[in-house]
Amino acid sequence: MDVGKRLKKLRERKGVNQEEVANYLGLKRSTYTRYETNSSEADYKSLRTLADFFGTSVDYILGRMERDIDLRAAKPLERVPILGTIKAGIPLLADEHIEGEIAVPDELHADFALHVSGDSMSWAGISDGDIAILRQTDTPRPGMIVAAGMDDGEWRATLKFYVVEGGQAWLRAANPYYEDLPVGPHTRILGYVVSIQKQPPSLQDYRSILAVKEDRDTQWEGAIEKATQAGLSGVEVEKMVEVMAKVAKSSAVR
Repeated sequence: MDVGKRLKKLRERKGVNQEEVANYLGLKRSTYTRYETNSSEADYKSLRTLADFFGTSVDYILGRMERDIDLRAAKPLERVPILGTIKAGIPLLADEHIEGEIAVPDELHADFALHVSGDSMSWAGISDGDIAILRQTDTPRPGMIVAAGMDDGEWRATLKFYVVEGGQAWLRAANPYYEDLPVGPHTRILGYVVSIQKQPPSLQDYRSILAVKEDRDTQWEGAIEKATQAGLSGVEVEKMVEVMAKVAKSSAVR
């Protein structure tokens, strides 16, 4: 869909005519008509004004986005506290537990948020630096991701899956390198996750990934060079790897 057709679609959705749009822009009707017929191109200032008028984005008008996001239908927000260190015997949302606030869609019915620290839930896509949005409860259902801790001093809540097996409740990480933690009389369940606000990766994260890639590429380059020196073709090397993989798999089964 070209720019003119998008403008016409937006105008008809708003229920106005070309004269009304032109008046809003401070232009003659004939000038705006040329925008819809693609006889003339609107400057960026006019595009911004049109986007505001129609409740959409410049990117949609220009065809950079296929889906129209109606900004007029933006969901209302509410502010919830971000909790820090939790102290035993003090109400969860007490002022001394709060270290900040965050705006979230009110349809989440959230009560508080937590900064994610560590990699115990990384295999579930929850990373260090993310912000977990939670609803308060102390009676979670199995399968929920909950915030919990040992209510015997000062602590920071940790995110884990809440599972029940053999009549025992457990806190289970989404990372096989962490052991399950039994839910006992001193375990305090604060709430369950209703949303995760992702943080963009840092430059250091990218550099770490790049370093791993470069190391792997170097290893493969060395292997290819040795295979070439030995007069082996790519097909021959592939067959050798397949044989070695089968032998390793057979040994593992035994």
